Amino acid sequence: MHRQENFLRLETTTPQNQRVCDEPRLRQAMQQNGIDLIVARSKTNVGYLTGHFTSTWHWDSAILHFMQMEYEGWDYVVYGGFPADPDKDIFLLEYNHRLEAVSRQGTWADVVYGYYRGGKYRPSETRCTNFEPSWQKTATDVLVQAILESGYERGRIGIELNQVSHSVFDRLRNALPHVEWVDVWDLLLRIRAIKTPEEIRRLREAFRVATQVYEAVIPSIRPGDTPRSIFLRQLQEIYSRGGTFLANHICFASPDIADSPPPDKPIEAGQIGTFDLCIATQDYQTDYGRVVCLGSPPDGFREVYDIVMQAMEWAIGRVEPGRRAADLFWECTHFLEKYNLCFAMGFCGHGTGLDVHEYPFINPHSEDQFEIGMTPVLEFYLELKEYGCFLVENCGIVTENGFENLCTFPYRELMVIPVS
Repeated sequence: MHRQENFLRLETTTPQNQRVCDEPRLRQAMQQNGIDLIVARSKTNVGYLTGHFTSTWHWDSAILHFMQMEYEGWDYVVYGGFPADPDKDIFLLEYNHRLEAVSRQGTWADVVYGYYRGGKYRPSETRCTNFEPSWQKTATDVLVQAILESGYERGRIGIELNQVSHSVFDRLRNALPHVEWVDVWDLLLRIRAIKTPEEIRRLREAFRVATQVYEAVIPSIRPGDTPRSIFLRQLQEIYSRGGTFLANHICFASPDIADSPPPDKPIEAGQIGTFDLCIATQDYQTDYGRVVCLGSPPDGFREVYDIVMQAMEWAIGRVEPGRRAADLFWECTHFLEKYNLCFAMGFCGHGTGLDVHEYPFINPHSEDQFEIGMTPVLEFYLELKEYGCFLVENCGIVTENGFENLCTFPYRELMVIPVS
């Protein structure tokens, strides 16, 4: 590798894992839109373009990316640059003293730049090491440097405008007055909606781990358990299996939908429990909901649950390439309305991947169509005056043969956990 001030050219650009980015599709979209260079600021899109993932915490990730330094007026940031020309360098911006670690972990970027805040003093280094240089370059300064060295000072550059502050954008425009800036937030999400084989491999692993967590924890629930105690058991299972916790809903409902029971309130026999588990492995995320009942369910709930699962099976059977997401929403809605039921939210699904909510969105206004390689979550959430709220979610891969379900923990028949 070659290191010069804040500049690192790697001898090898191949990390241990395969690329997740669909580079041919992305470059084709850039050419169609006349974009010379994409600059990503969000951590998920930087990871997608460069292979340097900092959007979820795991043991080999730098904790500094999860620290907010707002009281100092700045934050730790990462940028990724992806050119339309395959002969040009993909670049990555990281905090300066992370450069060597990035080079060892591996990245698909050809060039890595470091930004830094200048040190206030030069200490003696006979015993201690100080990582801060005497000179200073902010992340914005270094981004300008990377764009100039890429040769795009007069190019058409796509940037995630919703991820860049107004003051940073003003500095970029002043430093690069001949650049035409365009927003690429939606373009990147559209590209990410169709998963590459490596992304599907990572998602399969994430859902495999989540299923194992459910298999280990749910059958063990007994009266007197609390949502907190169940959650702690889930954490143990998640991390022992190589996963990362992201979010979790554990709700044992009551007919008072507005009631939010404290996490230490003991669970009683006859309560309906909803689990909504979001974990990640290799930065790809699950959204996975299941319903159980502790002991005999309330009168009539089995019948309601069966109707909703009939609608779920209806939806699974109608996810196919070319179908409009909005049409699927209305088909499921009309099915439920025959039984005086309705969704409690204005949608019944969404995609998942590096973010837990991605394209396609399954709502009444969506223009999305299902395509091979998409990974939609069918999310059926209802709130009933007699029973409270409950949720079932299935994530699958859209294939030429329809919906391949990644959520293999049982759901079709209401799971009843014995109380003795």
